[in-house]
Amino acid sequence: MLALHCTLLSPDGSDDETELPPAHPDMPSTRRLMGTLVASPYPAKDENNRAGTFFVFPDLSCRSPGKYRLKFKLLRIDPTNIVPGVKFKGDVATIVTEVFSVFTAKDFPGMRASSALLKSLRRQGLNVGVKKGSEARKGKGKPKKEIESSASSDNDSDGGNSYTSGSNSPNSKSHFRKKGKRRKHDE
Repeated sequence: MLALHCTLLSPDGSDDETELPPAHPDMPSTRRLMGTLVASPYPAKDENNRAGTFFVFPDLSCRSPGKYRLKFKLLRIDPTNIVPGVKFKGDVATIVTEVFSVFTAKDFPGMRASSALLKSLRRQGLNVGVKKGSEARKGKGKPKKEIESSASSDNDSDGGNSYTSGSNSPNSKSHFRKKGKRRKHDE
């Protein structure tokens, strides 16, 4: 049986950053890398219909902003050869990712859309969420006035008529008006 184990590394790859050091020596450590850290093989076809074996980590997240790498270690597990207290020696292969950044919620640039590979795996029965990405939701969740303001500033060349957002009060009849010209129902 194969399994893939994930750990969080420092940017230079020298230190295991999976756990935060305890605040006090008598306290237990806290995990910095959250989610399921071991994945089982998932046989399926990729987005180009080629057969493969995939290891998916659908819920990994990091609690601390900064720069990190992930290390993935492929393990061959034989339950008949596992001896309690003896170091496990089933390493098959190891790979380390490029450096990536973890952001605070305030600085997060937005979710990327899921890859074609992940969408293909989901169609084949893998239980994982598929993301549309922040760019697909542009404008959703903003108050109406902000949407209209950004929409009017995105394209200011409409035959000489540029628009600005008007009042967003409940008594307002219109949310748009031409700059410099007031219509009766805007007053």
